[in-house]
Amino acid sequence: MLTENLRLTMATAGHDLRQPLQIILGAVERLGKLASDDTDMMWLNAARDQVSRLSDGLEDLTDAARRPRDDRPSPELQAVRVGGLLSKVAAEFAPAAAERGLRLRFVDCAAIITTDPELLVCALRNLVSNGLKYTRHGGVVIGCRRRRGLLFIDVVDSGMGISSDDCRHIFDAYRQVDARADGIGLGLYLVHTNCIALGHQLDCESVPGRGSRFSIGVGAVSPSNG
Repeated sequence: MLTENLRLTMATAGHDLRQPLQIILGAVERLGKLASDDTDMMWLNAARDQVSRLSDGLEDLTDAARRPRDDRPSPELQAVRVGGLLSKVAAEFAPAAAERGLRLRFVDCAAIITTDPELLVCALRNLVSNGLKYTRHGGVVIGCRRRRGLLFIDVVDSGMGISSDDCRHIFDAYRQVDARADGIGLGLYLVHTNCIALGHQLDCESVPGRGSRFSIGVGAVSPSNG
């Protein structure tokens, strides 16, 4: 359930940021005519995709803020191949990782799962973004593993790590491990709420100074699905 403070934050973001995003998108489109090589085009395409995603996200925030407290849409479940979702997320964050001098890779997975791909991809985006934000050396790996009869999607970073005390509250709204970090502490909260809506398990394992592993347990997968 959304708190009134969170509703206000969402509504304000949706209203105030819409026009700046449109201006940025217009600037990106104009700069596209000046691209001189494949690297320029990679960055311009990435910027265009991310601005469009931000615009769509702000529409969702505004809609959610206006919606009655108990009127949440049900997930649209479907069968999807995990590897396609991981590839999409890795491609979106490749420019940001390169700019920071970090490695970002995904390990392909042929498993088929039942989920709402938009909600799951949103959760994975937040985990990858968080991993890159708190990593100074090394990088982030996205992959899958089987454990206790479940398939887990892992986002593993070599960042600053999280203490056991912080791990217990890391998914709370407005919670940040590092007060100096950008943002307002809603990323992992959104991961948590999306996983609850999907019925997916969410775990965090971390060692301070060595990195973190965030795992989304998406359910049982038969051997024939990879």
